[in-house]
Amino acid sequence: MYLDEKIKFLIKNLEQKKYNEVIIECETLIKNKQKNYEIYNIYGLALQKQRLFTKSIEALKESIKINPKNFIAMNNLAISLKNNSEIAEAEKNYLSCLELNPNYVQALVNLSSLKEQKREINEAITLLQKAELLTSGLIKTDILLKLSYLNSVVGNLNQAKLILEKILKENPKNIAALINISKLANDGDNKEFVKKMQEIILSDKITPKGKSLLSFAIGNIYERFYDYEKAFSFFKQGNEIKKNLVTSNYTDIIEIKKSIINYFENFNFEKIKKTPLKGQVIFICGIPRSGTSLLEKIISSHSKVFSTGENGILSKILGNFFFKDKKFSEDNLLQEINSKDDKIQALYFKELKKFYTFKEKILTDKSMLNIFWIGFIKIFFPNSKILILKRNKRDIFLSIYKTDFNDNFMNWAYSKYEIFNIINAYSELISFFQKKFSNDIHIVEYKKLIDNQEDEIKKIINICNLDWDPNCLRHNQSSVPIQTASLFQASKPIYKSSLNLSQNYYSFFQDVFDQLN
Repeated sequence: MYLDEKIKFLIKNLEQKKYNEVIIECETLIKNKQKNYEIYNIYGLALQKQRLFTKSIEALKESIKINPKNFIAMNNLAISLKNNSEIAEAEKNYLSCLELNPNYVQALVNLSSLKEQKREINEAITLLQKAELLTSGLIKTDILLKLSYLNSVVGNLNQAKLILEKILKENPKNIAALINISKLANDGDNKEFVKKMQEIILSDKITPKGKSLLSFAIGNIYERFYDYEKAFSFFKQGNEIKKNLVTSNYTDIIEIKKSIINYFENFNFEKIKKTPLKGQVIFICGIPRSGTSLLEKIISSHSKVFSTGENGILSKILGNFFFKDKKFSEDNLLQEINSKDDKIQALYFKELKKFYTFKEKILTDKSMLNIFWIGFIKIFFPNSKILILKRNKRDIFLSIYKTDFNDNFMNWAYSKYEIFNIINAYSELISFFQKKFSNDIHIVEYKKLIDNQEDEIKKIINICNLDWDPNCLRHNQSSVPIQTASLFQASKPIYKSSLNLSQNYYSFFQDVFDQLN
């Protein structure tokens, strides 16, 4: 009876997020030789919540050892393994959990998330379809929203729209469903959607986050109706609200840019001899919203290319090796340059293989921070390709200003002066590396790509040392996943309406546009 009460008490504290108290209490019980699978499971969960994943894994394994049919602990173990980058083991445990309980919704959803991370989107969809049939209420709505998103990722836009219509039939005021369906709807339907959105945005019950989301969505609808004054007013409102909901990382980005230029200014790349890659990585770089998603979609539509999207792996590796407390370590870089091993390259491919299954020897990487890492790429990936997308700065500015981002890296994107200065910082990096590596960096001009698609795409494929593949012209029909803010644009055929769109907003941004060449 004592143990039952103790377990109830621990669960209560866990629900109240008193994780340290739960950890201490569980450790006391374990020291007193309480070999109970529930205690180890609770202990493992509390450690997981504190991001102590290695200790969490040990505790959850002990829970399963005591009770091999403990499918809940298997699901929890898989979560900790995934967070510890032990992807294959995480997948095994999700599958073991579902063997014991095929209808365990949490494991179905979690395994789907892992499959999404591995870019096995169709498998992720199948798992969510099963989970949806087993649920109701808010959980069912969340699963349907994710199903709609995943269908959009692989280009099944009609199916994505049908799922959103299903949600809105049950709850006509679901903000996420309204916003997403407005991106897929025709202008006639959007007239109705914008009315509903404006009713909701005026409600006393709406949260600041909800108001921000709707402001950006309404602004984009008015832009489609060519009402740029109303569009701007909602974009402005969305930015003002979102700026107060996030912490800007503007200063950090400017400092990293300065330290990179200062270090590589007089750096002699000719003296470095690192092992060329066995395969080839095409690093796609550019200012956010410059068209990098479109460029990657075109290249990865080639039958011999595998897309890794915005994997973020290189940023993580370089951060761990060369940046301590956000400060660049020259000593650590020199140590790796002088090492006979190719640790950076080896670790990059090791991490890639944890998340992706591919047989292709040519990979694309369009991670958002690639532009900062060009110097490192030239050192550690000597035969890689570096493509930089260049686009009209005013159009980039506008595209950033009217977008509500999910990525914390973009927390600077809600102040027009920070947007302006970040665009200039990126431009400075591009110019700097262009001068450094004039023969090794390939510039793709967005306007030329839009105006003269076939010729420019053929040039790009040639730059990548690939034979011509007509699939690259049909990139919008490709099932290559797109998981960025450019999802809906890059899933469509190339369109010219984005060129010089900023001129319609000149009167609202004259102070910054006059300084953006």
